[in-house]
Amino acid sequence: MGRIAKIKRELIEEANKRILGENVKLEPIKQKMSKPLKYTFIFNEGNGDEPMGSINSFYSEWESPVNEKSAIYTIGRWLRDSLPTIFKFVDTDFEDQLEGIIKLSSQTSSSGSDRSNANVGEERLEYVKGLAFKALDQIGVKDTSIKKLLTSYTESDYDTTTLPSYMDKDKVDPVMVEQQATIEITPVYTEGLETDGITDIEHDIEAASGTVSTEEEDIVGAIERLETYSDIEDLNKRFGGNLEGRINGQITDGVTKWGSDTKERKDIVNHLNHIAKRSGKSQVAQENIVTGTITLILDQ
Repeated sequence: MGRIAKIKRELIEEANKRILGENVKLEPIKQKMSKPLKYTFIFNEGNGDEPMGSINSFYSEWESPVNEKSAIYTIGRWLRDSLPTIFKFVDTDFEDQLEGIIKLSSQTSSSGSDRSNANVGEERLEYVKGLAFKALDQIGVKDTSIKKLLTSYTESDYDTTTLPSYMDKDKVDPVMVEQQATIEITPVYTEGLETDGITDIEHDIEAASGTVSTEEEDIVGAIERLETYSDIEDLNKRFGGNLEGRINGQITDGVTKWGSDTKERKDIVNHLNHIAKRSGKSQVAQENIVTGTITLILDQ
């Protein structure tokens, strides 16, 4: 690259940082771990605030009696690293992606009256909610922030088991495993590329593109470095709102004398839809197997 061309490139990059940098968006992304933290507490029939035992999915060990102090410590430890991300995105366009970071649920057997079951189910929900409050309080979170987290971004659910219509609940004994409450923690972290990261991908796609020959695998590799739905939008802006056209102009339609790019198209579609789903979006990429092109559905 000549000296003048290099200077022009540097000026363009600096302009991108000034103009686009303010619009590059990071996002809170929930980490779907293979073994998330989930505490299940088992209660005696009719009891809602003194569990007889618990099991922690992380350690997979039954514990009786419940070591509440240990449970509070573990819950707090799992929440601590997510707090910067949580409160970074409170009251922003991305706060809907924070919902369900904490999931609380309770269950009762079908024996007993609907009213008594509902009351006990509510008590069990309050028990696990109390553990979450104590865990956040123990690691130093302000009371107002705890309330915000537990009211706006926590999912709560109560359910009672049902019997077949031919069964009489007055003749059925309660089942121990149905007398439970759970708390599940899904960590969330800030993800997404800064301006320089989007610029690098843009340059790599340009470098791999050509009028005679294209390095299709390099284009796929560059696109697979995108982390979030916002990254897709940011890259789309770099190509004048026509990332779809850039991809279809370089990834050949089906089988040609240069070979088939079927796998490359599939890899691109799969990755774009995967990161869009992590951002709470619906499908953003579709492949037309007849025309051998990709359609992008953005502005969600």
